[in-house]
Amino acid sequence: MKTKILFALSLLVSLSASAAPQKFINHEDVSGPRECFRGVFENYDSWAKMMREKGSKRPISDEAKEKRYAGFKKAFPKKLFNHYKKTIDCQTFVYDVDGVEVLGYVVKPKNAENLPVLVFNRGGNGNYGGMVFGAMMRGLFPMAEKGFVIVGSQYRGTFKRNSEHKDEFGGADVQDVVKIAELAKYVEGGDANRIGMYGSSRGGMQTFLAVKQLDHIDAIAVINGRSDLIQGLKERIAMENVYKKRIPNYATQKEQELVKRSVLNWAHELDKNVPILLIAGELDKRVSVNHSKNLAKKLAELEHPHKLVVYKEEGHSIMKNKADKEDKLTDWFNTHLK
Repeated sequence: MKTKILFALSLLVSLSASAAPQKFINHEDVSGPRECFRGVFENYDSWAKMMREKGSKRPISDEAKEKRYAGFKKAFPKKLFNHYKKTIDCQTFVYDVDGVEVLGYVVKPKNAENLPVLVFNRGGNGNYGGMVFGAMMRGLFPMAEKGFVIVGSQYRGTFKRNSEHKDEFGGADVQDVVKIAELAKYVEGGDANRIGMYGSSRGGMQTFLAVKQLDHIDAIAVINGRSDLIQGLKERIAMENVYKKRIPNYATQKEQELVKRSVLNWAHELDKNVPILLIAGELDKRVSVNHSKNLAKKLAELEHPHKLVVYKEEGHSIMKNKADKEDKLTDWFNTHLK
């Protein structure tokens, strides 16, 4: 986890060293735009050098370092990096949410024009799961290349040292998603009349909580999302450490706070004009596939338009069927964002 934080901070430092470019989101609440392909990420060799030389939480052998470096090159090939640098525009920025400064990002094809916009909600909590450059390249660049403008929030407190505003795992941070969804109307190259939202893991919870407050989201998708946090806690007790740290009043209002974050309890409040795609891995050990199956059953009872896709040999990350997952997301949003 420490190396991920160092990696993320190196991204922010490298982006802050250059003159600010023109904003991709033309709104007064957006400031400090920075290109993603800058600093150590300006070219592949400098990024690879950083990854080869960066430290580890504990001393490791030269052989282990080389093995780690080989894994990096396999996950992020130079040819693919150079391809995306030619075809993708990527920018980070700061935006205001009722006086709170939050970090956000935009990823889109170069010369994008009137493309559907997707609001992406990341997983994890705090800095863990933050959308650093590698995460964007692996998860967002391929979707943008399929013809979407993607905007997203890091959630309050993420990558901001000593911030008094913390990630509340579905609390005040939901307003960060609501605000970025409003700003999605102003993104350069996007169509303000075609906006969807999708999220993975904890980002699925964020998606459901946010769309309750929004009336301009036309379709949503959730990948391995939590629908019942109380049941999920029985299946993975380690999550209690996250809840205790993140959720305000957890010690005295545990059940109430978990119910508020569990869409299974209030699925009837969701707008039936917003169809829902649920994607899950049958072997997921972090978020049981039953979260998606039970929600699909509830949506069927409510006659809420939806589709459930389960990959039998996949876990939480869905890597074996990554391309198929992206195709299904693309088809879903192209069908419903018209």
